[in-house]
Amino acid sequence: RGTDAGLSPGIASGTRTLRESPRSQTPRLVGFFRRLRAHPPLDNVEWLLEFFGAPRVLPRFVDWADVEATLGLGLPDDYKHLIDTFGAGTFGGVSVAAPYATETQEDLLTLNARVAAIVRDNRPRTGCPYAAERPYFPEPNGVIAWAETSARGLCFLVPTTADPNQWPVLM
Repeated sequence: RGTDAGLSPGIASGTRTLRESPRSQTPRLVGFFRRLRAHPPLDNVEWLLEFFGAPRVLPRFVDWADVEATLGLGLPDDYKHLIDTFGAGTFGGVSVAAPYATETQEDLLTLNARVAAIVRDNRPRTGCPYAAERPYFPEPNGVIAWAETSARGLCFLVPTTADPNQWPVLM
């Protein structure tokens, strides 16, 4: 993944502060990071599995061909792998949206419709962050919201190339 001013490479790497643990878990975390240094994971989802463990409930099946046809564009493999492994959910203060999410979790299409409406309604005002800087999905080459932080910040995929696996993340 490329890096640019204000852009972080990779989906999970943009969420490096995934868990704020109480001091009682400090020995567990120290052991985890020692194991991690000795045997680095192959990818970010493997890192999340090592840190959080396997999900208690299997995620809903996602028909990625249908989702990508609905969106009119492909999505990065690491995002799809994350959703196929964990489904929609929260890692620390980052809530990841997924296609077909239940009413208690954020649906990817619903999140993007909400963001587009906020931007459309606030674009003429100066108080909307990023509103004048870049287009938003479903506009051509618009950034795609995939997660929201507990501070109400958004995480976006930035379609800079035809290959979604090369898209940087904007937070």
